[in-house]
Amino acid sequence: MSSLMHFDSTFSFEKSISVLKEVVSHFDGDADVTSCLVEGDWARIVDLSTDYLVGSDLSASEDVTNDILRVKRRRQCLALFSKNASLPLHVDRSGVALHKFLESEAKCLATNRRFRNRSLPLNQGGLDAALVYQVQCKIADILGPFPGVDGFDYGFGPGANIGLSRFTSIRRKLSASPTCTTAAFKYVKYLKQSCPHWEELNHLTRADAGKYASVPKNAKTDRSILIEPMVNSYLQKGVGSYIRDRLTRFGIDLRNQKNNQDLAYQGSVTGEWATIDLAAASDTISKEVVAQLLPIEWWLFLEDIRTQSALLPDGREICLQKFSSMGNGFTFELESLLFFAISSVIAGRHVSVYGDDIIVPNSTAPAVMEGLVHFGFEVNTEKSFWSGPFRESCGCDFFRGYSVRPCYVKGLLSVKEIFRLHNFFVRSGEQAVAELLKKYIPARFLIYGPDGFGDGHLIGDHELTRNAKIKRRGYAGYTFSTYVSTPLVTSDSLKGDYAAFLYNAASKEACLFEKHCRGSHRASHLNFLGRCEFADSIPSSSMYQERGGTRYKRRNVYTLG
Repeated sequence: MSSLMHFDSTFSFEKSISVLKEVVSHFDGDADVTSCLVEGDWARIVDLSTDYLVGSDLSASEDVTNDILRVKRRRQCLALFSKNASLPLHVDRSGVALHKFLESEAKCLATNRRFRNRSLPLNQGGLDAALVYQVQCKIADILGPFPGVDGFDYGFGPGANIGLSRFTSIRRKLSASPTCTTAAFKYVKYLKQSCPHWEELNHLTRADAGKYASVPKNAKTDRSILIEPMVNSYLQKGVGSYIRDRLTRFGIDLRNQKNNQDLAYQGSVTGEWATIDLAAASDTISKEVVAQLLPIEWWLFLEDIRTQSALLPDGREICLQKFSSMGNGFTFELESLLFFAISSVIAGRHVSVYGDDIIVPNSTAPAVMEGLVHFGFEVNTEKSFWSGPFRESCGCDFFRGYSVRPCYVKGLLSVKEIFRLHNFFVRSGEQAVAELLKKYIPARFLIYGPDGFGDGHLIGDHELTRNAKIKRRGYAGYTFSTYVSTPLVTSDSLKGDYAAFLYNAASKEACLFEKHCRGSHRASHLNFLGRCEFADSIPSSSMYQERGGTRYKRRNVYTLG
């Protein structure tokens, strides 16, 4: 390896695959995976799956242990490749994503037509009027009365917007010329009054179409998103926060995945719970479904602030049949609201939802899935589980009560990635695999430390180094070395710096307020500016340093041990 190699420098494809092959061979050479590796059949290896029902006689405890180990190791072998974008599949992942996006549009169009045609008999795909009415009532109960345009906690999200894609910090958003759809333009007057420091609102640019883009998802396809106009995104974020708070009152906490994870664990042990996953969930929220299920005032406002058309990579502009997609600031909360309302009406109160991760009592699963299909959604049968000993939800995978969540490799390996793999295998009890990975780490990178401080060092026995300065001050702890990410920063001066300072200060105040009044209405971040106690304090340009890339440096960390 080159002496110029850095902590995050990637290996060659050949070297990366040789490391992964050695990991597979350690797990007794999983036959299917080994065959694919020998033949270089990357297309087949990413399509392999795990059979959770094939096993030995589970009456003996030893058989149960072997079955768990079989599933855990099989999943780990597959995880080394299923999301690995470096595999030479010769697949246009962005093209596949676009094709799926347009397929979802066709499904939404069919759903929209079906919901408009109320005369269609139920046995021909017509509406179940009673179910629709019950879901309408449930959603109205959750949302409550429309709070008015000034009743939302608007704010900026972290993502790109039309007209601003490279750096997406708050200061750059407040310095750029804002973009806005024609339908949302009526709310700019309100924003100018409530956000007087957002001076660039006076230089508004109309942008009626969201810009289609895709981001990495797995080895076979990317994920479709729409880049939204900035003002729309700002308004959408406020609606999303409001729906999130309202759902909390009904036992659905979208700030915490633990409830779903706990139920998935219980389901894998008792079979009491079913975990349901939907295919392209956000892309199949059709316009007519939202129009019929939401109270009229809510629907009118969301209709105004959503993006109603999309600009495709080939320059075509299409009118969207879906109501919103990934990239919209309220899509996650809206889909959670819809799936919770539909599931709870059918299954009763014992329902947990986090996005499209839905958990219902096992006995009600068939009826809930049928109800979701009725509203135009498609159940992903490969990732939904209502029989057998396996359940998965919110990043946790359980087989007979044991975690079998693997460590995924998403590209070429590096020292940084091998650190992560090593530590994962140490934590999961696969010490032998962790040891074999260390031979691929140059000696100058070998540093050890305790668990619980990330993956910038290898978990293992380490020296207890006491810094002289720490000792003189009477501290009893010690230091160890680890690699930490250090952002490369820019510190240029922008015209939106002062407004960004006020926005961030108001955000901190709002967070403190929320701790005391969680779930209640909170003031808008920029509404806070008029009362902000820091408003007369002009910050220096050094406070506006922002991330422009990342590098890794070795640092000493203090701990009590």
